[in-house]
Amino acid sequence: MEDLYAKSNNSTTLKQHTFDVFTQIKKLSFSNSNYEDILKYSAFLHDLGKAIPHFQKQILKNKNYNWDDSIADVANIPHSIASLFFIDKIKLMEKLNEESIRIVLSNVVFHHFRDNFSGIILESNGTLKLFLETTGEKGLREIESKLKNHFKGTEIETYIAFDEKLYTAITHGSSLIGTGLILPPYVLTFLPQIIKERKENLKMHILTIGSLMRADHFSSYLETNNYNINDYPLEIPPLSKTETENKIDAYLKNKNISENEIWQKKLPINDKISILIAPTGSGKTEYALYTYTGKKTIYLLPMKVSSNAMYERLSDIFTKEKVSLLHSEAFEYLSKKYDEDPEYGGEIRTNIEMAKNLAYPFIVCTGDQIFPSIMKYPSFQKIYTTFPNSKFIIDEVQSYDPKAIAMIIKAIEEIIDYGGNVIVITATLPNFFLDELKRRFESKSFDIDPSKRVINRYNSISPTFCKHKFKLTTMSESEITEKALDLAKSGKRVMVVCNTVEYAQNIYKNIMNLKKDEKIKTFLLHSRYTFNDKRDKESTIIQEFKNPKSEDEIEPKILVSTQIIETSLDIDSDYMITEIAPIDVLIQRFGRVMRRIKEEDSFDLTEENVFIVTQNMEGKKKNTIFESSKGKVYYPEALSSTFDILKNHDSKLCEKEKQTLVSKMYAEIFNEQSKIKQEFQNALQVFDSGYSSASKLEAQSMFRQVANVDVVPENKIDDFVNELKTYKFSDYSDFKNKILNEYVISMNYFLVNQNLKEIPINGEISATIRKWLSGIKLCTNLTYDKELGAVLNKEKNKVENPFI
Repeated sequence: MEDLYAKSNNSTTLKQHTFDVFTQIKKLSFSNSNYEDILKYSAFLHDLGKAIPHFQKQILKNKNYNWDDSIADVANIPHSIASLFFIDKIKLMEKLNEESIRIVLSNVVFHHFRDNFSGIILESNGTLKLFLETTGEKGLREIESKLKNHFKGTEIETYIAFDEKLYTAITHGSSLIGTGLILPPYVLTFLPQIIKERKENLKMHILTIGSLMRADHFSSYLETNNYNINDYPLEIPPLSKTETENKIDAYLKNKNISENEIWQKKLPINDKISILIAPTGSGKTEYALYTYTGKKTIYLLPMKVSSNAMYERLSDIFTKEKVSLLHSEAFEYLSKKYDEDPEYGGEIRTNIEMAKNLAYPFIVCTGDQIFPSIMKYPSFQKIYTTFPNSKFIIDEVQSYDPKAIAMIIKAIEEIIDYGGNVIVITATLPNFFLDELKRRFESKSFDIDPSKRVINRYNSISPTFCKHKFKLTTMSESEITEKALDLAKSGKRVMVVCNTVEYAQNIYKNIMNLKKDEKIKTFLLHSRYTFNDKRDKESTIIQEFKNPKSEDEIEPKILVSTQIIETSLDIDSDYMITEIAPIDVLIQRFGRVMRRIKEEDSFDLTEENVFIVTQNMEGKKKNTIFESSKGKVYYPEALSSTFDILKNHDSKLCEKEKQTLVSKMYAEIFNEQSKIKQEFQNALQVFDSGYSSASKLEAQSMFRQVANVDVVPENKIDDFVNELKTYKFSDYSDFKNKILNEYVISMNYFLVNQNLKEIPINGEISATIRKWLSGIKLCTNLTYDKELGAVLNKEKNKVENPFI
């Protein structure tokens, strides 16, 4: 018996897949009923083109597909474009207006966008015409007949008909885009046409095609794994506002915080946007969570380590069934966390897939999962579907590069334009962030003044409340080592924060050599570990430096780290030695010192507990480099300004004045001549121009401002290749978990690009594993040590100053 299939396993028919997608779409909610109608018909018709011979015979190897051999089947076009020729547009007009039909057809064509689409829809005598002429009208009508038989008795059958008019237009020299049936796709080639389209049509297209993509991708995953479509919703029901508030209350009560101490519930909840500036460790997260109104909540953080920590925190509050984690290493992190949980552990792949399709009511993720969507890369629409009905919590804005902040501002503008809500919570706020938001909101007529939506908790803090007394000093590596050991000996926790990995590694080695037999627990943390080693180190450090520090703890501890510890890690120390950094970054670092101390606590600050280290700055010219990255990590003008501000400041740094000092620094350095302002404004111009990125990876790289490459260090390559030879084939997730996470390190491309080679593999390695190794290189100037992480060989290294 002949049948049409949608998947290569030939177990999912086209009809089943179509109705699976429609089932998932019905679980989504829209305030506009027209959206529901557009989505219904988009789902019904999106895969009709899978009935063409090339797809059934060549791709799916469907042996039961009958085809007249006299009609050639060599011609091939993407199935989503082929679908257009089997849709009854006249019948659709009974249900939808002309603009809505155009959106439906655009959703059908572009729900699987490929690099060659632009050429196909632009050509007047190209691939599309060849397909039609080769298949012929007789062949196309035969495909129409197969589709009608396949969907016989369903509503879909009503909307299936060979489009002779479209066939004639294309075979007589018209291009598909020239017919006016579809909207232009989001690629640079079509930018002039996109600008001419009605904004509301584009918005409706983005939201409906994004929803179709989510439903289609998730349904395909469930079908491939033989899961029941009804057991896994595309939207997990959210908690009510009352349930959420009760859970937060219980969480705080468990941390011995009384009802009277919960200041967060007393603050106003603003529509569209709220901005909270408050000291580190003061409870900003709880304020953001208390503003929950039943909408999906997406919590955005700068780093994976802080995202992992926030996931733990929200899972404790709302349970893991309501919270998901989304970043490039989420699967590995959750696999390790739940590897002994038989009930949840086996569902991790499915939960990650649901997270990718934005199903959970609480999603914790890194900024690069959401903000780059404004670059309109292929499938960006999936992210945009969350904009109208979600609350976005953006944590620690000051941790981002000015160009990344420009992207965040553009994303906030888009979110609010689409009807969403934003909460910015941060320890400090750059002046230019608020100024630019205000300018944009005025030009967009949002009727919102962001500067009037700012809640500054520093204003309510006592001017005498101080947790930090600093000393601005010069120290060599050996002096830093001796100071850290001396501070720790009395049973204290000490953090040493470095601006580069190499400097952190050197300090750690010095401490290990100098402490000898002294029982001082010493840890090193930075970005250049294998995933498995980094995960284990993070877990250990969060436990060893847990906040609050117990009053009876007397064990000396030292943590040497890079900027990786700055944001949202709830860890606590007694002392910190830190390289100089811009003042907003320093304040973020200070937040890990005496974090346990609250304003109402009695705290006698008599000695320095923060040592800010410079490399001989006195008498140097403005913008001279004076820290280990030599200007590769932070803008020199920001370091100079910070040095001048701190040099002229009293050694006690009270909580109330921290934001004032940040504002002072940015007032000095954010001017027309500064590199910071130029890069910020140039980035905004790119984002405002409508620039469309060719890929998600490219857009994410622009956001991170780092080009990374995955490598295997030279001293690990033999073990790596042997593992490849003995690996028992499973799937990519298993391969990544067991092999890649043990050996592969992500490195800055410009540090290692002169020393990259292909992995030395031969015919013993399967084609599948070779595919999984795509993009991974052997690095000959890198060795790996489980304690130190990846170490660059200076003699082989062609690039100076190996920065983070």
